[in-house]
Amino acid sequence: MDAGRSGLPEDAPLNLLEVPVVIKLSISTAALSGTWIWREHSLHHGGSRIEPLRHPALETATVSDGVRTLLCVRERTPHEPTPAACLRTVSPPELDRLRAECLSWPLEHLTAELDRRRRTVRLATGAWGTLPLHLVASRERLDASWRPTDLTAHVAAGALDDHEVCALLAYRHRYGHATCWRDVKRLTERSTATFSEQGLHLAYPEPAEHGLPRELVPGAAPVKVFDALLADAVTRRPLADRSVGVQLSGGIDSANIAMALGAAHPGRVCAGALLIGGGAGEQQARRRQMMIANMRLAGDVTVSALTHLPFAADGARGADPLLAGPGEEPYFEAADALADTFATAGSGLVFTGFGGDEFSAPSPRPAVPPARRRPVPVWCGPKVTMALEHWAEGAAPSTVVPRSTLLALGVVGPLLVRRGLWPVSPFADPRVVRFGEWLPDDWRDGKKLLRDRLASAGLPQSVVRPVLRENFRHVMAASVRRTLVPLLRGWGGDLYLAQAGYVDPDALALAVERAEHAPEEYTRLYAVVALEHFLRGMDT
Repeated sequence: MDAGRSGLPEDAPLNLLEVPVVIKLSISTAALSGTWIWREHSLHHGGSRIEPLRHPALETATVSDGVRTLLCVRERTPHEPTPAACLRTVSPPELDRLRAECLSWPLEHLTAELDRRRRTVRLATGAWGTLPLHLVASRERLDASWRPTDLTAHVAAGALDDHEVCALLAYRHRYGHATCWRDVKRLTERSTATFSEQGLHLAYPEPAEHGLPRELVPGAAPVKVFDALLADAVTRRPLADRSVGVQLSGGIDSANIAMALGAAHPGRVCAGALLIGGGAGEQQARRRQMMIANMRLAGDVTVSALTHLPFAADGARGADPLLAGPGEEPYFEAADALADTFATAGSGLVFTGFGGDEFSAPSPRPAVPPARRRPVPVWCGPKVTMALEHWAEGAAPSTVVPRSTLLALGVVGPLLVRRGLWPVSPFADPRVVRFGEWLPDDWRDGKKLLRDRLASAGLPQSVVRPVLRENFRHVMAASVRRTLVPLLRGWGGDLYLAQAGYVDPDALALAVERAEHAPEEYTRLYAVVALEHFLRGMDT
């Protein structure tokens, strides 16, 4: 990720009423044996429904053989005809063929298959992880959405999952079916979920296989090969008539994506960024302007992160505590303002640099010794330390796209789609991931390949290798002093997290007092505020 916005990518809850969803469903067990009809762009049976998102980047295929009904939502490709928006009757072999086609679709996809005889609905997704679906089931009904706050009415505020809450508070994020709420599950990459009268069953896929670094043949030109690979990755989706946005923070990762987009779509790409301010912010602004001119980008939209601090009283989450969940984008207020600006500028797709850090990481990644891991915050109670001893239990097996990238995509995707924007992250393209795995370590070190590619385009060293580190640490430090500490003081010792044993109230009170004088050392108070703020919103 660019500019240090690693955040807390566990869940990505958002406002429930603003836009449709990729697939939003509510199915009773009685409907599992019924006949479904297509009405108003969704499948219906009585009070049960399956609603696909209507967005120019997506298409929906729906067929039935009289026993099974298959719905597939997938990203469009430039060369395939768009299916008719209706329910077609097909033969059983044709339905099987269409299911196989959907499950092997080269871009993002999600399928829902209803079987009247077996009285089941089966959900399956691919390897991209753009918008993970969240599910909650009872004996009578399955509800699902990629926005977990859509499901808060079905869960109690105190029904927390110890492993996930402790991992979030300790900044040891997990990727798996579990979420912060025991009854809410996440459909992870390549997973399946089957709902029947017996309940909900989720199944992980087989662990993904990964490549190892290879030796270059004499005369090999990695920069040219990577340039061609990115050129293909940014043109795999039709653009329709709208402009394209790219999150160009000034980081090396997003700069490489912007460079490929500018070459493929000159004059149609609008850059956007959260400006960090301060001395590094002045450097960020200069470097971005040189990139925009060099890459033939059409425009630039920016938002000041310092004027949209996390949990500001007059900000989005101040007005609606359930707008974004505890694992949402930490800089949600600023990021949402930027997304709104992209939408106003007419962008339909927004490209991101998420996955760039993982692309340049050593392969395979060395295990971090316990002594070198960042210590658990002192305000975490013994419950957190005990839960971390079982951190890996229930986590997803090896994924096609790195886990940390998938967690980040689960944050940025819903935030953008809420504003009518479809996210695209070329570093999460499985082909780009595999190329990165094959790359020799010396081409990864210090992001050599990515920096060399920028230099080959004529960008100066002040852009390719900036003197100052550009990140959001001072933005979060400002938030500690202006928003997080005031909230924690206002709540006092009467915290849900303290009552549940996740937080030591005395240690937290001491940290709050010290944070006002040394905010840079207490930025991890953010996780406490994010979770406590959301829990209080659920209880009102």
